[in-house]
Amino acid sequence: MATNSQNSKHIVHEKLPGAQDLRFALIVSQWNSEITNRLYEGAHQILQQQQAKQIDRIDVPGSFELVYASRVAIKKNYDAIIAIGNVIRGETSHFDYVCQGQQKTFLIALKLAQFDVIRNQMNVLPILLLDDIFDKLDDYRVMQIINLVNDDSFGQLFVTDTNKERTENIIKQTAQSYSMFSL
Repeated sequence: MATNSQNSKHIVHEKLPGAQDLRFALIVSQWNSEITNRLYEGAHQILQQQQAKQIDRIDVPGSFELVYASRVAIKKNYDAIIAIGNVIRGETSHFDYVCQGQQKTFLIALKLAQFDVIRNQMNVLPILLLDDIFDKLDDYRVMQIINLVNDDSFGQLFVTDTNKERTENIIKQTAQSYSMFSL
């Protein structure tokens, strides 16, 4: 494993923007912690050198939880949120499956962040469209996402999915009123 000086010797610190008066949340996956802790240490060191006002570490069990912790951190008005996680390619197809799921999960996080920006900046409650977003996600992730948006602050929610039974079974568990349409 490389040392700190080997990892960051290419960074020209004078060219980095200053971080004075800025608050940062570093969300760190504990899966493969020997790697993520080193990544955290490097990011923390750079932020300290750039004189960050506040650097908070938030630990989560795995990369999947990075999205949810980021969403919580957004509400705490950090100036920047840095999510630190990793997936390692091995002898199985797990890497490809996880990465596809992670890409989809981050897409969902971006949609939720966009929803928050529109709601907070424009003072309107937009309709949330989650269009075919569950195709690369396991049932646990789908349930987590549905639970996340299962409160009145989201207003109307439209979900499209190719797996009608899975989606309906999960939505039934929320005790919210819903309608299913088949095209």
